[in-house]
Amino acid sequence: MTVETFITSRGHRDPFKVSLPEPFDFDALKHATRDALSVDVDDWRFFDEATETELDAESVSELGAAAVIRVHCHPCRRVAITVNFDCNQVQLKLRPVAPLKVVLRRAIKKLELDPAKIDCYLLTLAGTTESLPLHTPVGSLTGSEDCDVELDLVLEPKING
Repeated sequence: MTVETFITSRGHRDPFKVSLPEPFDFDALKHATRDALSVDVDDWRFFDEATETELDAESVSELGAAAVIRVHCHPCRRVAITVNFDCNQVQLKLRPVAPLKVVLRRAIKKLELDPAKIDCYLLTLAGTTESLPLHTPVGSLTGSEDCDVELDLVLEPKING
C-alpha cells in the first residue's frame, strides 16, 4: 500500500504528489522531496499542513496511518511577512506552513480593521492584482533565497451587473 503525499515548497505554489510505500519514515519523505525538487533538502524543515506542526522522525511515522498527507517543506523556521494596506504596513512572522487565511486574519487585527468584514479583503503579491487562495502556505510565496514575502491587502472588487 502507498501513502499519497502532497508537498508544497518554497517557490512552488502548486503541490506536487509523491507516493511513498507504507510504512514510510522521515528519510523516505526527504529523499522523495529531494528527487522531486532536485534540491538538497537535508537542512530543510517539514511541516504538517493539517496541524502546522514541525515534523520529525517520530511525528512522520504517526502520519503514516493517514491515506493522504499534506506536507510543506521550507529551509526557514519563520517567514517575515510585510502586509501593505492604504499607506500602512504591518510586519508578521509566521511558520512557512501558515495558510494565507491566518496572515489575512492577523493583518486585519493589526491594522485595526473590522474583522466582521474579513470577506471583503484579498491578499495579493505586492504590486500585482492576482488574488491568492487563502489555503496557500505563506512559505510557498518566498523566493529561492528568501525567508520573507511582501503582500498587499486589497478590497475585493465589486462587480455590478
